[in-house]
This record gives sequence, C-alpha cells and structure tokens, in this order.
Amino acid sequence: MGTAEFREPDNKVNQNNSKLRAKNHLIRLSNQSISTNNFKFPDYLFTIFWTQPTSLDDINNFITTREIKDLRDGNIQLFVSLIRAVIDHLLQLTSLKDVKLESQFPVLELFNCVRLLTKLLPFLYERVELNGFINELFWSVSVDEKEKLDETRRSTINSEKKDITSTDADGSSSRSNSTCVTSVTSKPLGFRLIEALLDLLFTSGLTVSSTTPTTNLLANTVEFSIWEPGIGRMGKYQQPNPELDSNRLEILRLIIVLSSQCLYKSVSTIVPTGSRFLTVLVSATPKLKILTLIASLLNLSCRSNMNMSGGDQATGLQLSNPQFKEVRIQLVTNAIQLFTLLIVYPIPKEDHKFVFEIVGRSASSSKPVNLVRYYCGKLHKDDELKLMEKGLLMPLYKPFEATASNSGFSGLSNLMKGKLQLSNEPSFWNQELVMLVWELFQCNKRFRTFLAETTSVKLVMALVYNVYIYRNQPKHRNFVRCCSYFVLYLICDPHISSKLLEKIDSDFYESFPQNFKINSPPTTYRDFIIIHTCGCLSQDCPRVLIPTFVEWIYNLVPMVASSEDNDSKTNEVIPMTNRRLSAKNLMAGTTSTRQLSFAAHYVTPFVDHLMIQQLQYT
Repeated sequence: MGTAEFREPDNKVNQNNSKLRAKNHLIRLSNQSISTNNFKFPDYLFTIFWTQPTSLDDINNFITTREIKDLRDGNIQLFVSLIRAVIDHLLQLTSLKDVKLESQFPVLELFNCVRLLTKLLPFLYERVELNGFINELFWSVSVDEKEKLDETRRSTINSEKKDITSTDADGSSSRSNSTCVTSVTSKPLGFRLIEALLDLLFTSGLTVSSTTPTTNLLANTVEFSIWEPGIGRMGKYQQPNPELDSNRLEILRLIIVLSSQCLYKSVSTIVPTGSRFLTVLVSATPKLKILTLIASLLNLSCRSNMNMSGGDQATGLQLSNPQFKEVRIQLVTNAIQLFTLLIVYPIPKEDHKFVFEIVGRSASSSKPVNLVRYYCGKLHKDDELKLMEKGLLMPLYKPFEATASNSGFSGLSNLMKGKLQLSNEPSFWNQELVMLVWELFQCNKRFRTFLAETTSVKLVMALVYNVYIYRNQPKHRNFVRCCSYFVLYLICDPHISSKLLEKIDSDFYESFPQNFKINSPPTTYRDFIIIHTCGCLSQDCPRVLIPTFVEWIYNLVPMVASSEDNDSKTNEVIPMTNRRLSAKNLMAGTTSTRQLSFAAHYVTPFVDHLMIQQLQYT
C-alpha cells in the first residue's frame, strides 16, 4: 500500500472554502490507505482540524458520525493518531508561557482541540475491542513513547518559532515568540491531559475572571479561584459571564466524555474496572486543586437550585439572551453530573498500584481514598450545611412550596391546580440532586444528623410524592427508581423512622398538592406512606417498583405505636396483601419468594393483634 499524497492546507482561503476543505480532507483520510509504522504520521495531516474550524458548529458540520466511523473502521492507527495529535497540540498550547492571552495566544485552536476530543472519543470507547489502543494511548509510560513525544514537541515548537503570524481576520490563531515547558515526565498521557484540563477550569481570562487588564494578562495563568460564593468563598452573587460559562462548559464536557468509558462496559464490570480518568481525578489530584473544584461545582449547583427572593436573577438563570441562558443551564447540568460522578466513584482495586506510582507512594500504604468523597464528608459548619440543604433539596420541595404559596386561593382553584400538577415536569436536575443528597447523607455524619433533625420528614414525603406522581411515566423511570430506593434507605434509619411515627402536621399536610392527598387525613406520616403504597400496589403499579414498595411496607409496618394505629392500617394492608398474593398472581409468577416472605413478615403483627382482640372479647 502506498502513502497518500497530502499537501499542507492553505490558511488564507475564505471561511466557507476552509470548512469544505476540512470536510474533504477527513473524507480523503478515511477513504485512502495510509501505511506507516508506530503511529508516525506527518503532522500536516491533522493540523487542518484545529486551525480551520471557527466554532463548535463547524466541527459538528464537517465531522459527521458516518465520516468518523469510516476513518475509525478503515484505519484505526490513523484514527488513534488523530486523537493523539489533538491531545499533543492541546498540551503544547496549555504549556505556552509568557504569551499574552488576548493578542498572542491561539484561544480558538485550544477550544477546537477540546471540541474535537469531545467529538471523537465516544467513537473510540464504543468499540470494546479497541481497549488495547485506549490503554496504549492514555496510560502507557514506555521510554520509547516518552522520547517520541518529547522529540515531537521540540520539533513542533522550533517550527512554530520560525513561522510567527498575527491573528487572521477570519479568526485563525496567532503565534508569538514564546517559551514552552517540554520536560519529559513519567506521567502517562491521560494523566497529563486531566492535569491540563483541571488547570484550564481555573485559568484567568478563560474560565475565571481576572483583576489584571486583559491587554497585560498572560496565557495559562492558573488562579484557583472558586467560581461562585458559598463554601470557601464569601461575597454576593454576580451576574454570570456568558464567555466564562461557555469556556467552563467546554472543559467540563470533555472531562465527562473522558470519564464515560464505563457507559460502554457491561454492568458487571463497571465497578471492578471503573474509569482510569475518574481514578486520577478523585485520588491523585493535589489538595488545593481538588478543593477548588469541589467548591466550584457544589456552589454552582446550589446557587442554581435555590429558591431565593431574587428569583432567576439570584440563581443566575435569568439572562436576556436565550442562548446565554441555555449555556448557563447546560453548564449547571454538566457541573452537577460531574460532581455526582466524582462523589459516587469507588476506586477499583486494579487501579491501586497505578495511583501509588503516580503520587509516589509505596504499594504497602493504605488503599487510595476518593478525595472528593473524603472532603465532602468534612463539611460541618452551619452555613455549609444550610447551603447544601437549600441548594440541593429545594427543587424536591417545589410541589409543596407552590401549594403553600397559593393557600389563599379558593378550594376550586387549588383543586384545578392540583390536577394540573399531575402533568408538570420535575426540575431540570432532580435525579442528580437526589443522588447527591443520598451520597452526602452517607459520607457526611454532620449533614446526616442535620437532615434527620430538621427536614427528614419533608424529604421523605417529597420523594414519595415524586414516586407517586411519575411512577407510570417511562421517561422518568430512572428518577422514580432512584427516589424509591432513597426512601427505602431513609426509612431504615432509626432517627428518621421514629419521626415518621409522629402525628402529621396539619399545616404541612395542607401544603400537599390535591392529587397527593388521601380521602381521610392520616394520623402519622407512616400511615400516609402505607396508605399510598398499598393503593399503588393494588392498582396500576409498574412491575419494577413492586419489590421496593413491598420492602417499604416491610420496614414501616413493624413500627407499631398503638392498637388504634394497627386498626387503621389493617383496612389497607390486608386487602392489598390478598390481591398481591392471590392465586392468579402466584400462578402468573408475578410474586417472588422474597415478596412472599416480606408479606408474611408485615402481616404477622396484624394477625397477632386481631387474635389478641378476639381473646379479649371471649
């Protein structure tokens, strides 16, 4: 096979021709066989991909799914080399020093590299048989690989110094005399990429505001400044900066994509193998950097979900430009998703040795720690706990808060409002927020105690409401299951379960939406949950929720407070059990052995109570 002839692209063509040229270049790469050894392809094969696009739309338009798959399936070495070249160029740009950000640094090229990786990596991950290429690309630290990378960097920098140009009118990047840090390290490419991306999240002028005049600001000036006031930072909320939001969003997207290899693995292998990028993020990131990241993500999430008197203006979601508002919403979405990934991530055993080698500890040391989870477990100040409660739980309480705010309306108005709420959608980030609260409840003892003493009952009722309202809506299936499991976890907590036996507050009950109330007011919170659960099990309960509902009752029924309590629940539990354990259901196999044992457990107290009553009357 011969080597295809490619000439370096002409950067002076107009913008439309540049897009067409880049698209045709990718098609030619995918259609021709280019033979070479050890992934050594000429650099000019790839430079067009980060020099020609002028926006994210350009990349999405000229690099289509079909063309990427054709390149990957036609020449995997060339495809991996393209990814490697983009990463190398990104690292080169992030190591440029003494270059003025505004006039000399190629910001567009930097973000084109970020966008290209976000676009290309999923196609590398989705082919399980390419895991060998992935490990070699990101986690190999062979001597030959390090020498090759250093040689490539030196040659690239020397060529760039000989050809310094100013910024073109069409937005192409510029160069200036500069120095570049090119020291060879033993850290693998994936580790250096994560380091660079974390630095980019806190780079003055790109992702954090700077007090230095823009004309004097140097590129790649890292300032570990927390994005929003809250944990670790005092002050008032400021109007969001759309440019900073957009740049942060690009970086967060890439970090999530890098960590997304788990999506293409079988469920049984996710925990044992995990994601090496997540392993590096949560266990090998320096303290100052990881603390700044945690505070930034958490503060941004909390601000955007608070129910403050300033409305959307205070939450940062009220922007006059719809595009800016969409960017802000996507930024918050990605921040919450990344924070959730980091705090729930268990470090696989097979990564322990790798972490020790990276951080310079002996393998005999204690196992690596998820630092995000560890530091979140250390939050203990009252203002920190209240911030998390207001910022993470308020969206779950909105149905109750909305009803309470309209308490002055007529009964008919409230009834109509309750019917309309049945079609309402949950808040943007409810599923992620439920997961975050659950994880914080587990890892932070102070937050767990604070929640149990102040708002645990309200949280349980809000979760039950979401399960009840959205249980038959397929698009909310995962959210409903997450809420149902969290309810099961909470009612097993002795402190919270004791509060469920308390008499239900009449004012709180009146705040319930009409479609959530029952015919006769219950005596306790536990009664209310049991009545709703039995009603769901007796009627239109999705099969996937039946085991969880049965376990709810299994844990709630033994909390017997009085004989009157038993009398009121017998009318609900016994008929429901008769339906679930009918001969028809047993023959159809819809009732498992585990459910049978649970039913026997929670029915026994009622049978005992009835027998005692019979003995008293005889």
